[in-house]
Amino acid sequence: MKKVLCILLAAFAVQISTAQEKTLKDSPIDFSVDLKTSHLWRGLIISDKPMAAVFIKLKLNKSGSFTTGFWGGMAFSNESDGTSYKEINYYMQYANNGFSIGLWNLFNTRGAASADVWDYDKETTRHILDVRTSYNFGESFPLTLEADVFLLGSVDSQYKTVARKYLIKSTKITRNYLC
Repeated sequence: MKKVLCILLAAFAVQISTAQEKTLKDSPIDFSVDLKTSHLWRGLIISDKPMAAVFIKLKLNKSGSFTTGFWGGMAFSNESDGTSYKEINYYMQYANNGFSIGLWNLFNTRGAASADVWDYDKETTRHILDVRTSYNFGESFPLTLEADVFLLGSVDSQYKTVARKYLIKSTKITRNYLC
């Protein structure tokens, strides 16, 4: 835990010193560190403990319409009391003229006795494969609409319960992907 915190603080210090040396507007890499009091995702309380999160985005073309990236988070909690939380997400995304579509791989260890990051078996995986789409109407009409679909579910019962509750109402075909 201390090792991860030291790495995050070192990365943050490097980012601050780099930002002071030059402007990063044209850089193909975007990097940020967040310190949060808790972590919510789509209305679910993922961790009610303080946490740190790192976000890295890499532009794959000159215009920046194709990107890939990584988001990782970790709660400042005690592993022995069952409140441990670590998350690793990576994605690829296309965005242009307000529209975006991306494929995210979400991996969360919350509530897992032992989670294997390489386990993609549909019965035991802790991964969620998520297609995310959105449209932003621009500054004249500041609204973003988003629609996301789980392609592969998680063994975490909270995710399955919320996903099934939503997907059963919308379509039975989509529900089969969670089984």
